[in-house]
Amino acid sequence: MGQARNWTKEEKERLCEEWGQYSLPTMAKRFNRSIEGIKIMRQRLGLPDLIASGEYITLNTLIQELGLGYSYDVPRLKRMGLPIKHQTIIKKRVAMVDIEKFWTFAENNAHFFDFSRLMPFALGPEPEWVKQKRHSDKQRRGMIKPHNINWTASEDDHLLMLVRQQRYSYMDISRILHRSEGAIQRRLKDLGVPDRPLKADNTVKWTDGELKLLTDGIKKGENYETLSLNIGKSAKAIRGKVYSCYLSESLDNARRLMGEGSFGDGRPPRKLKHKNVMDCEERECTKESLSYLCGLLKGRMKQLSGVSEEFSEFWQKDMCQHWDDVQGCTKCEENCDVCTSFERIKPQACKRCGATFYMRETSLYCQRCIEDRRKAHKKKVAYMLSHGKW
Repeated sequence: MGQARNWTKEEKERLCEEWGQYSLPTMAKRFNRSIEGIKIMRQRLGLPDLIASGEYITLNTLIQELGLGYSYDVPRLKRMGLPIKHQTIIKKRVAMVDIEKFWTFAENNAHFFDFSRLMPFALGPEPEWVKQKRHSDKQRRGMIKPHNINWTASEDDHLLMLVRQQRYSYMDISRILHRSEGAIQRRLKDLGVPDRPLKADNTVKWTDGELKLLTDGIKKGENYETLSLNIGKSAKAIRGKVYSCYLSESLDNARRLMGEGSFGDGRPPRKLKHKNVMDCEERECTKESLSYLCGLLKGRMKQLSGVSEEFSEFWQKDMCQHWDDVQGCTKCEENCDVCTSFERIKPQACKRCGATFYMRETSLYCQRCIEDRRKAHKKKVAYMLSHGKW
């Protein structure tokens, strides 16, 4: 067996520079050496393990550092778009995550992560926002129990006692029991209790200071429980405020739409289905647009009604239950424009064909089936007369 050739100084420097950029088989080909020879020299030079070197970390290591579950949380992270790259290490395919891209992903999905479990600088240099997020997560862990901790019998009794006193709101009970307001609401529903905590006063307007705290908290990635603690309002009230402005309770969407501005900047346009969260100016504009549209529709229906000149003012007579072709309007209305007695013809189901039809009189059959039955009767009479059976 021949002796392996010695490593030159240039080869060692080159190995240090290229370590972590290629897989072991590729580096063995580049240096014209065996894989074992590359691994031995790596140990002598004190180079880190290939998987842990460079700007990547294994997905398993990342999940362990963050305190997440592999079977439940990893599929959710993949659906959310976690940047995963697969690398072959000695014929083994390993899932890797770019650290720099991970921090960008984590900032956009800060609500998913609990950085209180992550040791500082465990993943290398950290962005500035991680320190603030870790502080808020520690505050929340000390204030709110995790959702996966089951309710005990004593907690249920304490909850029922507080609710039935009718002295505490959701926010008060949340601080007493160290449970989120959503968890309390779900628990009352599961227990089948009709009583509910005191309703918060929705007439109290938000001050500029409270809006400033809300803006800063959203930008820091705080959740609703932490915002409730800092602002002094219930998490439910904060959810309603965020939804009324950004049409979504997701704080990530609010932070994305807000950008570098303050709360209220970048709010999306309202549609008719969002009339409950419109301000006075938007409601008046919507009413004017709807009134104008109704006028256009009325005029168009008059044109398409095809009624004679005598009944030109009763343009919706064909749809009204109170119209008679001989007497006219049975409610003695002057015209359809000022009518307050309009009642749409009620739909009926045909007994023969099952189709839905509209007729003022109650009938078992639609007009088409009535005509078919009349024709069938005429044919039967004609047949019986022709064959002398009548």
